[in-house]
Amino acid sequence: MKRALIFATGCALLIALAWFAGAASIAKALSDLGIAGLLIAGLIHLPTVALMAVAFRLAGGKSHPLTDYMAARVVRDAAADLLPFSQFGGFAAGLRILQLRGGAVITGALAIFLDLVMEFAAKAPHTATGLALLIVLIPGSALVTPLAFLLAALVLASLLAVLFRARLRAACAAAARRILARWAKGDSSAAIAAGFAAARLLPSFALHVLCWFLGSLETYVVFALLHHPVTLAQAIIIDSLANTLKTFAFLIPAAAGVQEGAYVLICAALGIGAAPAMAFSLARRAREMLIGLPSLGLWNVLETRRRGTEDQGVR
Repeated sequence: MKRALIFATGCALLIALAWFAGAASIAKALSDLGIAGLLIAGLIHLPTVALMAVAFRLAGGKSHPLTDYMAARVVRDAAADLLPFSQFGGFAAGLRILQLRGGAVITGALAIFLDLVMEFAAKAPHTATGLALLIVLIPGSALVTPLAFLLAALVLASLLAVLFRARLRAACAAAARRILARWAKGDSSAAIAAGFAAARLLPSFALHVLCWFLGSLETYVVFALLHHPVTLAQAIIIDSLANTLKTFAFLIPAAAGVQEGAYVLICAALGIGAAPAMAFSLARRAREMLIGLPSLGLWNVLETRRRGTEDQGVR
């Protein structure tokens, strides 16, 4: 009930922002994008998806083929972006995919935890770059101070994760063991040690940094497809700072309303109108549907195959 109320509030904010920006202007920008533009936006995101899957596999100690990690990653993102779940629901969906592909729950949980830490830490240099560019382009912006505090929070959280990684690993392992006790007999503490011994966190971190900056390049391209071009520096500012604001709305399903508000706010600081900012946000959501709906279909296929295998085993 509480999640539904939060989601409804976010949707109301989204509608209010669309009214403020002007529905006709947003529709015009999206019509300029067209189906071809949307397909291009989806296609240029696929290399980023592949690199995120590689980073995920490195964090997980290569305990699965790359295709399994890619499936888990796209389903995780689809569940978080399209279903009425928070980000935690997306993580659970990714864990389920690894389990359906024959993985142990405990190693899957640790892989997702380590990948999440690396992805979160990699956001700090991306945000720092965006903030530095904002200071250079608009030194008197009122957004500089609050965004600097958010950046400090990101850096502090990343440092704490590194300093207390042993305790975090132990806590995650304990949580995974509790899951193991209920759902997945057969895992062992040896699997935990193997997962951590094989993890290559620095390359995973570097790949996530690259993925964040590729996201900024995608922002640059999509604004051009919307017939409202921005500079590459502006694209980095928009993408990095809006994503930082979205980070602190992880409990809101699909970041409803928050994503749109973040883009409108950052774009306004750069002198970009609300209509193209809203059109960009909606184009990004359309891209998420373009990739996410087939991903959810894949999840359904894997679940169906699992049930079929279990039924045959019973017979």
